[in-house]
Amino acid sequence: MTARNKLRLAVSDRAGALEAVRSELQESTGWLVLPELQESERGSLIIEVRVIEPSEPDSQGLVRALDRTNRGFDILSAWREVPTSLRVPRPPSHAVLATTAGKLPGVAQRAIDDGVPTATWVAAGSVGRSERPSEWVLAVPVARASGDNVVGISRRSGYSHRFASTDADAIRFELAS
Repeated sequence: MTARNKLRLAVSDRAGALEAVRSELQESTGWLVLPELQESERGSLIIEVRVIEPSEPDSQGLVRALDRTNRGFDILSAWREVPTSLRVPRPPSHAVLATTAGKLPGVAQRAIDDGVPTATWVAAGSVGRSERPSEWVLAVPVARASGDNVVGISRRSGYSHRFASTDADAIRFELAS
């Protein structure tokens, strides 16, 4: 399988931040940029994107090319990922919600609005969370073959063990069928 160029970027979390970064990358480089995961935390938006460039440079070549652009984001990491055909174990999904449900959790609504799996850190003691420990929450919007749209919600305790795009892929695969 072909290796994929991936970037992890940070930008101020504001309305339209994901689209602004995607557009800026595409316009300044001419590369196709596919957001795979976003993470909202403490006023920052961390975005994991796959970059498709015609000559497929190595990940450090991507960084060098981006260093020449006038960008409004920080590059946190760059790597080449070799996709595997192995099925990724799915993180436990604690809820599957119809996108037409009444009031959705904020992270689920953002994932639906942006069309990208979205993770957020929810600290213990947050409003309405006095009983629950701190945790990462991942919301993955999925269009099912049956035509209904759902969002899978997965939770993970422990700050250092974040979600990745492979977690979102596994949830999407499981819920799409």
